[in-house]
Amino acid sequence: MAEAVRSRLEQRTNELHNLLELGIFDEKEIKNIVKKREQFEYRLRRRVTRREDFLAYIQYETSLEKLRKLRKRRLGIQISGHLSDFSIVDSLHTLYYQALVKFKDDLNFWKKYFTFCKQHNSPKRLSKAYAQCLRFHSDQPEVWLEAADWELHNNNNAKNARILLQRGLRANKTSKELYLAYFRLELEYWHKMVQRAHILGIDLAMLEERERNALAEIQKQQKQNPKADMNDSDTSDGSDHGIKPTVAIRKRKKRKNDVLAQLNRSSDDDDDWFSQEEDRHSASKRNSSELSRGRNRNQPSSTREISGDSDNDDIEGNQSQSDNDDEFDAELEARDAKDLLSSISQGNEQEENSGPSPEDQPFSSEGEKALEQARAVGVSFYSGVIPRVIYFTAIGYHPQDIQFQKKFLDIYRCFENTDSSRSQIYEQLPVDNTDALVLICRRPLDDHHIDAVFMPEQKLEALNLSDSLFERAISQLELSSLKTHHLMVLREAVESFGNDDDELAKRARSLLNKRCDEYAFSKVAPCVTAVEFLLTAAQEQGNNNIAHKLLDRALQHDELRTSSILWELKVNMVSIADGNVAQVLLDAANSLEPDHAQKFLAASWQLHAERNDSDGMQETIRIAVSRNCPNKQSLCCLHVEWLGKRAFLEPLRTHLYLTWVAVEIEHKTSPAIIRTIFEEAISKYGKISPRLWARFIEFEQQEGRHKESSQLRWRAYKTLEDPAALADHLNVTTH
Repeated sequence: MAEAVRSRLEQRTNELHNLLELGIFDEKEIKNIVKKREQFEYRLRRRVTRREDFLAYIQYETSLEKLRKLRKRRLGIQISGHLSDFSIVDSLHTLYYQALVKFKDDLNFWKKYFTFCKQHNSPKRLSKAYAQCLRFHSDQPEVWLEAADWELHNNNNAKNARILLQRGLRANKTSKELYLAYFRLELEYWHKMVQRAHILGIDLAMLEERERNALAEIQKQQKQNPKADMNDSDTSDGSDHGIKPTVAIRKRKKRKNDVLAQLNRSSDDDDDWFSQEEDRHSASKRNSSELSRGRNRNQPSSTREISGDSDNDDIEGNQSQSDNDDEFDAELEARDAKDLLSSISQGNEQEENSGPSPEDQPFSSEGEKALEQARAVGVSFYSGVIPRVIYFTAIGYHPQDIQFQKKFLDIYRCFENTDSSRSQIYEQLPVDNTDALVLICRRPLDDHHIDAVFMPEQKLEALNLSDSLFERAISQLELSSLKTHHLMVLREAVESFGNDDDELAKRARSLLNKRCDEYAFSKVAPCVTAVEFLLTAAQEQGNNNIAHKLLDRALQHDELRTSSILWELKVNMVSIADGNVAQVLLDAANSLEPDHAQKFLAASWQLHAERNDSDGMQETIRIAVSRNCPNKQSLCCLHVEWLGKRAFLEPLRTHLYLTWVAVEIEHKTSPAIIRTIFEEAISKYGKISPRLWARFIEFEQQEGRHKESSQLRWRAYKTLEDPAALADHLNVTTH
């Protein structure tokens, strides 16, 4: 162990000499650095290595690097390329590699390393790290999303980002986040291609017609020959009915900082991941040691080449790649779209140059259904068929999640020329679902935010149409939730249109008031939100008497009196008017369900405790126990503590515990809970209350635990100040 530690420290001697020569650290600080590193190295070579050891070492080296940069800036050293400029960062990379090999299952450790690579501009290592993490954590959608985002926004490679999202979906078929990210990616790509097609003067309507004719011909041939493969069916003259190329495109160059290329490496390379990095690190130290002796350290050097850190050695390739991405080949895009449609529905991933191509693979039944639904609007790539396929595939796994479908609609609204696709989504929404009905009814108002030139007349028309749709839906389904959504939409309209036009704002406000009056006290499904809006409006106008009468009327309604919101408003209004708040709290507790009544009971007990009203406190606890509220036990404990602080007599202190036990036995509570109550009472009053011991012993005898009752008798004699009194209580209890 000592030899390995010494070897590791000797590899970093040149770095320390460089720091000393530059004047960044003095000799005393260098010795402290060596001593500290030696301690960390020994900790890493324990028999059982801990995560905390690696984290502490990494934190120390990170702080050391920050201090080095700060002192270099303070000393005015402008020349870069010194050995110490990159050696600490390289050592941190090695530490992360070493830690991740031991703790592959720690996803948070991987995320720390991703952040570190981004902060120090290490794209090649980051790509390798993403690939390795995806091999170990393929069931984590967030890693796929982060890797795809890196490919799209940092490597400017939409194709690799698409493939990563596809692979992520194959490993996590029900991940909503992956479907939404994949959908947005394809929608952005489709929007970009449509814009290019318009610039190049491509007739999209003609292309759509060609694709439909070609699809009809293929389907006709398949009906005649069912065994024929749909993808292999061509026209008799061998011509291509797809899109012809318009601009040539050069071959895409491969990149070194490509996540997909790293992910496609064989599994044998995974075992050598750390060993390769370790060898590279050792070699870089030896090379830098040999070359640094004959070189003037005050001159810039190509130390990046010496160290083997090739994170930035493909900048020109990236630049040329970025130039290639701007060129467009319509035939290539059509072929990629066709491959993509096939790959979406495949259950197993086909590796590059292995096995048949995606065009030779048949669609699954789910894929066929999704493709058929997507082609109802258009069949060509330029009709947006790929995003629609993704949408229908996603909702196939989550058919009842309307909010998930709403997120697709929100993404669609960020792009132009998506009316037909959005209409298809609205048409397939189930009308027997409340959330779906809300989406359908509020569609006119949601769509008006897309168009920047939406005129006030059009806004008014959208408002009236949405209101009529809600009215029609509520007439068929008398649901309070649907009425609540209607009122919320109208209130959003009041807030949105209030600054646009006076007439429009007045119309929205009048509709809101009208619907509140209709829904507040309707015979079927009265709406609490409507009552709340009416109360707010009355208070804003200063009509407090009307607000009190309105609230009293609502609380007399059988359905509305079970609303905790209205009771909270009642408590606030009574407290402002200096009324009997305690009685209102008890009324609320008796009217509401136990889960909602517990907060009113807690407030009632606190109020009576502040007033030193023992009767009111006991009444509150009685209601809590009789209604079996979740906080009954906590209220009893608070009351016992309050009694102890008031220094009442012992019978009063223990009587509450005994009453509590009697209530729990009556409700057939678990014996373990009852024993807990007894133990708590004995811990406080066991020295002075023989009655508690006698009742506890009797309880154990009734449960048939005679051995435990004898042990309790022995504990009582040892604990009580007057053990002779226990016999009298036991005789009374027995008789």
